[in-house]
Formats: sequence, C-alpha cells, structure tokens
Amino acid sequence: RHDISLVELQVVQREYGISVDALMAKAAQLNVITRRRYQSYFKKKNALPQFKTAVEKSLVDDEHTNRFERLVYRALASEVISTSKAASLLNCSVEKVRDNLNLL
Repeated sequence: RHDISLVELQVVQREYGISVDALMAKAAQLNVITRRRYQSYFKKKNALPQFKTAVEKSLVDDEHTNRFERLVYRALASEVISTSKAASLLNCSVEKVRDNLNLL
C-alpha cells in the first residue's frame, strides 16, 4: 500500500478524535505511507486552501455533558423538586420535562 485517502482518515478522525495531521504522521512512522508521500501531503495542504480547509475541519462531535440534566430528573423522580422547578433549572418548558419524564 502506498497511499491513504482523505475519506479513510476522516472516518478514523470521527471515530477516535485524532487529527488528520497526526494520523498522517503515524502512518509515515509505521511505513504505511512513504516519507515522500508524507512530505507531499504537507506541500499539498499548504498549496491548496480548499484541501487545507477540508483536512483541518474537525469532524468530531462536541462533547455534551448531561450530568446536571440527570441530577435534575433524579431530583424530580424522587419528588425533591417540582416539575416547574425542573423546567426552570433545565431552561425548557414544563411540557418538555413531563414528556422526557414519561419516556422513562
């Protein structure tokens, strides 16, 4: 194997959150691609703005913590707080809180 496609690298980036540059460096270290191919990747990246944009675009989803939301619903289920208080804490409507609570 002498080459690797951007699509292949982007799939790995989505899955593991590793940059395309880091993946290319590791591929060169492991001799998956040649040193010449690794150098030409950076030349292409610096010469073509569209390619650089595509390579540097992060495909990793932002992490979203839901601990606070879980704690609010736990307090609601334990009747420590009211539905309206839960809605206020979650910054949403009472109906949405009731709908989400009914899903459980």
